[in-house]
Amino acid sequence: GDQAASLWHDLAMLGYCQQAGDRRSEAVALINAGVGYLRFGAHPQARQHLEASLQLNKTLGNRVVQGGSLAGLSELSLREGDAAAALVHAQAALDILVAADSRLYQIDALHNLGNAQLALGHWTAAQEAFERVEALAREIDVSTKVPNALEGQARVALARGDLAMALRAVERLLEYMGDDGAVPAAASLVGTEEHRIRLTLHQVWRRAQDPRAGIALIEAHRAL
Repeated sequence: GDQAASLWHDLAMLGYCQQAGDRRSEAVALINAGVGYLRFGAHPQARQHLEASLQLNKTLGNRVVQGGSLAGLSELSLREGDAAAALVHAQAALDILVAADSRLYQIDALHNLGNAQLALGHWTAAQEAFERVEALAREIDVSTKVPNALEGQARVALARGDLAMALRAVERLLEYMGDDGAVPAAASLVGTEEHRIRLTLHQVWRRAQDPRAGIALIEAHRAL
């Protein structure tokens, strides 16, 4: 599939950069390969590449890419069930990216921070992180990140047992995407965390006994 081809390309690029002695490009390629392995659930390989990227970027003094390495390690830690480590990595990534004034990459670090706080049951902190993601994404006009932020807010509301707040977050998400309350079309979700959004829509609507829940689940399976 496309993800397999993407990983193959990332590994090929990594090999090329290493042969050419291009250390800065190698650091980026290591992150890309690590994230590619992460998407396949190959956690040992993901950790190997992300940690190698982190060490190389420390040596090179490339703070922005170092922040990317830490963000990847945060996501990996959360997938491995270590939310405390995920929080440490996400906060470290955010601190570095704020110091580097890299607002674009701060969005991902904040999103990882929200996910880690939510996993730890820190609902207020998680909500604040996802709200910061939304505000920053709107401010610098990164349209694909706003739906992710609103989906995160819906998950926080579900965790709190606040169905009304979860439904408001979903309504805002659909309004932003221009879907007029319908289950989003695949084209609307390009560049977003599509599978997570569809799953959260299903969970919120199922809790509300909304018939759109079934459609959202079908579309989520179709998108796999």
